[in-house]
Amino acid sequence: MLLEFLIPQIRENNPPILTLDLNGGKIGDDGLHVLSAELRTNKTITTIDLSYNDFGPDGIKDFIGALQTNQTLTNINLSHNKIGPKGAKYLRDALKTNTSLRVLNLANSAIYLALESRGIQYLCELIKTNQHLESLDLSYNQIESIHTKDLSEALKANCGLSTFIIKGNPIGSIGIQHICEALKTNNTLSVLNLATTQMVDSDSEFVSEMLTVNPSLTELNLGFNQIGSNGTQKLSEALKRNTVLTKFFLGSNPIGPIGARYLSEALRSNTTLTVLDLGVADLGDTGVKHIFEALRVNKTLTSIRLVYNEISDVGVNYVCDALKVNKTLKTIDLSYNNISNAGISSLSEVLKVNNTLTTIHLGLNKKISPVGIKVLRETLKTNYTLLEVSGVDDPVIKKYLERNAAIAASFDAFTKDLSEGLKPEEIKNKLTLVKGLIESHTEPTNPICEDHYLCECYRLLTALGLLATPDANINTLVNLLTSFAHPSLQKLADLALGLLNTNIASQLDKFNLNDQSKRCRLLLYGLKDELQRSVLNNIAYIALFQVVYPQKPFVLSEFNSFKSTTVLLNQSMLKKMIHKALIACQRSQENQELEINFLKTILVQNNYSPTVVARLGQSPAFLAALRNQYPEATHFTLIEHVVLADDNLSFLIPVNELAPTITQQTYDELNACIQNASTFHSNLLTAQAKKLRQLLSDTLAEAPMKHPTPFNLSFFAEKNSQKKKNLSLNLNSATLNSSLSKEQLLQIKQLINSLEKEIDCCWYPNKKIKQIKVDALSSLIFKARTMDITKAVSEIELEYPEVRHGLISTRTADLLDGLRRVIKHPQGELLKTDEVSRPH
Repeated sequence: MLLEFLIPQIRENNPPILTLDLNGGKIGDDGLHVLSAELRTNKTITTIDLSYNDFGPDGIKDFIGALQTNQTLTNINLSHNKIGPKGAKYLRDALKTNTSLRVLNLANSAIYLALESRGIQYLCELIKTNQHLESLDLSYNQIESIHTKDLSEALKANCGLSTFIIKGNPIGSIGIQHICEALKTNNTLSVLNLATTQMVDSDSEFVSEMLTVNPSLTELNLGFNQIGSNGTQKLSEALKRNTVLTKFFLGSNPIGPIGARYLSEALRSNTTLTVLDLGVADLGDTGVKHIFEALRVNKTLTSIRLVYNEISDVGVNYVCDALKVNKTLKTIDLSYNNISNAGISSLSEVLKVNNTLTTIHLGLNKKISPVGIKVLRETLKTNYTLLEVSGVDDPVIKKYLERNAAIAASFDAFTKDLSEGLKPEEIKNKLTLVKGLIESHTEPTNPICEDHYLCECYRLLTALGLLATPDANINTLVNLLTSFAHPSLQKLADLALGLLNTNIASQLDKFNLNDQSKRCRLLLYGLKDELQRSVLNNIAYIALFQVVYPQKPFVLSEFNSFKSTTVLLNQSMLKKMIHKALIACQRSQENQELEINFLKTILVQNNYSPTVVARLGQSPAFLAALRNQYPEATHFTLIEHVVLADDNLSFLIPVNELAPTITQQTYDELNACIQNASTFHSNLLTAQAKKLRQLLSDTLAEAPMKHPTPFNLSFFAEKNSQKKKNLSLNLNSATLNSSLSKEQLLQIKQLINSLEKEIDCCWYPNKKIKQIKVDALSSLIFKARTMDITKAVSEIELEYPEVRHGLISTRTADLLDGLRRVIKHPQGELLKTDEVSRPH
């Protein structure tokens, strides 16, 4: 019945169908035959969900026929159907030639029915031959250890798969060993799910060895196994050395308090893990104590799950002690524990000082009564960052959370504002909102402190408001340089500081701070995570250009040439490029073992010192990958390389030079560089940025600016000069038949000229918008000859609304006031030209 309704829609395909959800549609072999006929010619459907239906191998045969001609489908879910070994064979044959499919879900598909079954062999052949498939789910197919050797060999040969899910299969110790052996050499897999695979303590040795050498795995699920404290100890040792894994699921394993102690040791030194699942892990209060002692110093974990761990109010106290100093944890799940009102009171107290936590799950803690909820309610009156509290049903708390969500949404918009153009009116509205909140929660006898979240919000908003106006000046810089106690606000401030520094060079020169390189390096550091945004990317390249060529005047044509031939990367982008080079080496028919080891060695580094980055220029595979993505590139560099490189070390690394084959000597030299740079770590970058910020701050303190000048984007000088020339011609022609006096036209011309400078100085993400504004103002020179002075000023205000709102520079305001005085006193004397053009 479902297909009878859908088939006509698929044929008509208006509007185009992109996703087809037939989950639980009771589709049998005949139904799949009809659907497959339509899919042969369909060119729009990319995702199809056929899970929980009734078809078997015969239906799959028809479906596979469609796959051999359809090159549009990228995501197919066939789970919970009776595909069987024969169906697996059909899949293998079809996917040998299909290059479009990226995600295939075959969970619970009866592929492995008996020991003599060839279903798994077919899939192993598929994994070996299809290098385009990115995700494969083989969960709950009764796969046993007898065939995991074949799976291991297939994974070793595959260079495309990034997600492999084999949970719910009884592969046991032998199977775990086989899979881990494959991942010692497979460098493309990023997600591995080994949950419910009968893994025990001794198997942790295999996983630990794999984690120590694998450079690509970012997510590992070992849940629902039998890993105890001994196994956890081995895994923890690996976590101390691993610099790639970000998500680790160890829930539903009996790791206990002792295992938690081992994990805590790893968490103290691990700098990449962001998500940790320890639900149903027999932790108790003691285990929680160990974990949260580590979180007092850990600065990367953002989410932790602790459900079903017999945590009492004592354990909550350990949690709260850590949350008083931890500034990174955002989500904590304490559901299904033994927390009572006392625990809620402790959490409420910490929420008065912790402004990082956004989500707390408290479901099914049955000892929490209305008394505890009331305490939490009172706390949330003055907490403005918590966004979700599950397990607590209270209308007042819900109202506070909605308020917080509104504030969060306002600040989330700033990231967009900073990349698309700041809007003064929106900032003004948000300032009013935050100011109202501050006033409503401030008592004369107990004012809120300066590092309170709301106060810092207001300070940041004030700085951004100043940044959005032509008079953005040293006051803006001072507001941004003062550190923010709340990480989310500090990140926005760093970004705004970077933008401000692109235009503040002339102001800093007044303080005799002539080291342009330091300013530009600080700017690059501030934008290191924003290179994907086109506007900010351009600003970063301007800073790099000024670092590389400190004495060269900024010529737009030269800058464009520099940008097109220079590749600017951050560490994340560099890792991806190295990864591409590594895959290319592994797929090559030539023996490139030394270069593979060379790239692996670099890839597993947590951070890259300048000397190690420079060594990448010796890898033919890396340079080939770089040229493939950036065909015009002649040089590349890393932001962190520019920030930390010595003055005598070249900032740019050549790309076009033909690199020799990697030799043993090259490899040994790389290892020596890494050993010499063993003390290099990300904190150096932070320290360097702080040093640069302090330099700016100290300079401002020593020589405050009394009369801040508007921005001056000198790198648009060529274009501005041409505009001035054109404007002069326009003025001469406009005076011929004007109803205004020559002096009045001159004054209007000077006002428009000043406004055009402000348009250049302000930040418009769309150059067309900027040009439209300039053209509209320029055209007023001609229009003014038919207007009186009142009409001319009104037209200017209409074309440039910022005039009405007072968002203009001091000079422009003086020019405008001069014209308005003429309107009020038409018989009065006009301002003299030398007064009008006096600098302010």
